[in-house]
Amino acid sequence: MKKCKGCGEILQYEHKSMLGYAPGEDFDYCQRCFRLTHYGDTSKVSKKFTSNDDIIESYKNINDALFVLIVDAFDALFLNQDYLLDIFKDKKLLLIINKIDLLPKNINDNKISDLYLDVLKKCNNINCLLTYKNDTTFNDLFFEILEESGMSKVVFAGKANVGKSSLINKLIENQELTTSIYPGTTLKVNEITYKDYLFIDTAGLIDDESFLSHLDNKNIKKLLPLKTIKRQIFQLYENQSYVINGLLKIDVIPKGNASIEFMVENNLIIHRTKLENSERYFKNNCLKDPLRLLPLNANEFDLDGIKLFYLKGLGLIKVKGSGKVVVNVNDKIKIYTSEVNL
Repeated sequence: MKKCKGCGEILQYEHKSMLGYAPGEDFDYCQRCFRLTHYGDTSKVSKKFTSNDDIIESYKNINDALFVLIVDAFDALFLNQDYLLDIFKDKKLLLIINKIDLLPKNINDNKISDLYLDVLKKCNNINCLLTYKNDTTFNDLFFEILEESGMSKVVFAGKANVGKSSLINKLIENQELTTSIYPGTTLKVNEITYKDYLFIDTAGLIDDESFLSHLDNKNIKKLLPLKTIKRQIFQLYENQSYVINGLLKIDVIPKGNASIEFMVENNLIIHRTKLENSERYFKNNCLKDPLRLLPLNANEFDLDGIKLFYLKGLGLIKVKGSGKVVVNVNDKIKIYTSEVNL
């Protein structure tokens, strides 16, 4: 059976509305991948994903391979709090932290390295590579590690939308696999022979804790940063609320001076208001916002120094000072916290 080179789906030639459709047997890509690549057409990017259980089971059935676990720069900061590493505890593993060029520029390289090293120590010191969009040294380093591993089979794994297919295209220096910013682009296991290696691209694990798993493609696009994030910093002298569309309301009740810093997609508008006006503002402006995930539920945190909050699919929020912070967000979204001074 012939598979689509882009997404791994088995090609079929009869049912236009079904996955894997191609106009004829001489086509290497399904119509969905062709339209996604050439026209940016997301209408066929389904929200019905391969189940995580099926994906994890497929990992178990692959032996004698180097597993390349790809995580994005934000997820990596909280990797020791995630379930992800447990899946690969019995596998030979290489961790790749992708998209570090999206981190704010005033976080220098040494700071980034120190932060990730601290996380990796808590994850049993697994091997790790950092990469970014125009990284010219990555391929050489990757193949050097691959050669040292003695493995000819390489499995690229990770959550949806971390850049697995894009990374393989970069390694083989060819845009063979279909890529997009949307979860669910890769549908099935896809195998590519390159030099003496077999590269295996897998469907992404769906992260139910992320905003990206609960929004449609039009709104997902609004949350995903494509350029380096710019910090947005606010000073606080009284009780304040900060609202991002219908996704988040964060209340800060400081004791004295405090500050709050957002590291999210640059075009997102952060509305600032007095705490006593915030419920009225949210009711009047956010309940029908196209970019929303309701209802919001309050999560209270004590503040004594620095508190870093991470909401997957949205970004990082750093609050500095003393007092209380109330993060109002839908219960589907897990709030990760740290005292790291990013």
